[in-house]
Amino acid sequence: MLQSLLNAFETTLKDLSALLLLPALMGLLIHLVETASYNIQSRTFGRWFTIISTGWLGVPVHEFGHMFFCVPFMHRIDEVQLFSVSGSQKTLGFVKHSYNPKNPVAVLGNLFIGFGPLLLGSAIIWLCFKLVVPDLLHLLLQDASFTDAMFWTVSLPGIASGIDLSSGWTWLCLYVVFCTASHMGPSVSDIKSGLSGAAALFLLVFALNLAAMAPRLGSLKNAGLLLYHAGRIISMLMLPATTAAIAGFLLSWLAATVFSLLTEKEIPMPWR
Repeated sequence: MLQSLLNAFETTLKDLSALLLLPALMGLLIHLVETASYNIQSRTFGRWFTIISTGWLGVPVHEFGHMFFCVPFMHRIDEVQLFSVSGSQKTLGFVKHSYNPKNPVAVLGNLFIGFGPLLLGSAIIWLCFKLVVPDLLHLLLQDASFTDAMFWTVSLPGIASGIDLSSGWTWLCLYVVFCTASHMGPSVSDIKSGLSGAAALFLLVFALNLAAMAPRLGSLKNAGLLLYHAGRIISMLMLPATTAAIAGFLLSWLAATVFSLLTEKEIPMPWR
């Protein structure tokens, strides 16, 4: 019995790593560069300009990401603020929701609700890039394995080579991408909320792997394969968003550096 538990535990770790590891790493990277971009812009151009220039669109997208997953996971939406620059508010937007803690589906939903802005933001950025670069998926995977694409050996030159910068439509899409990428990262409260859902997911997958050891339930072993493919799809969805977040950070730093040099101010450092 103990060996079965250990085997199920090991398999569960492998399954969840296949599902969540790359998305989690990309989400962390997005959070870090988003924070750095905000620090650079707010110190150089002022907090108000930094918030208004991207927040009017990016913050509502973030909050809609939370709201979108409240419904299927049976959370009640109690109060919503899509965007506010009021000095009395500590946050630019919020979604207050409640649920029955005895409902396992609702507890699992905390994971998706907490990281909903990453998923919705990634989907919007993917759509924008798809409108600008119709062959996006082909360019991402051209002459490269999926693992290669994850490390941007193809995505950056692939996306850049397909963009027509002479089109006004392209610049509109890129602005939407920049606004979305500037506010899609999970906040500390989002991460804390998502952890309870991650624990519920772990217990669910562990139970499935344990049940799969029974001869009559061997087909449940296919759940690991489904999680692998789900992780692959989510990672590919998030790849353009991660690329956009990094590009936005680099452009913000470049613009702030040029502005600081012209105005003889101190060049801003990202994480200081």
